[in-house]
Amino acid sequence: MNIGSGELKATVTEVNGEISCSVDETNRIRKLLGLKPLNITEKSTESIAVDNYRQKNEEIKKEKDNQDIRMRLENAKNRRLLNSKLQGDKLSNSNDNSNDTALLSASEWVERSRLKA
Repeated sequence: MNIGSGELKATVTEVNGEISCSVDETNRIRKLLGLKPLNITEKSTESIAVDNYRQKNEEIKKEKDNQDIRMRLENAKNRRLLNSKLQGDKLSNSNDNSNDTALLSASEWVERSRLKA
């Protein structure tokens, strides 16, 4: 096997001290050396496993985010309902139409409240 040194020379690129060569160029040199070319069309089982793991993590994250959003919406709804229940007459706010500005005792307030109902 007589191979010239010019044929074995690969076209490489060097960036930040890292030397790289394209897969096509590597396959050309492997063919000249009598080696089997690299298969670039099939995915390796490791890359499939990594893709599956990444996809599963994304699904779990989306479900967790959706659950978090549902919980926040439910809490906001409960707060809104509670606040709507708390609106209205309070002991400190005398809501009768009389011009009586004097403070009422608790028993007077109970009597007036019973009369209103």
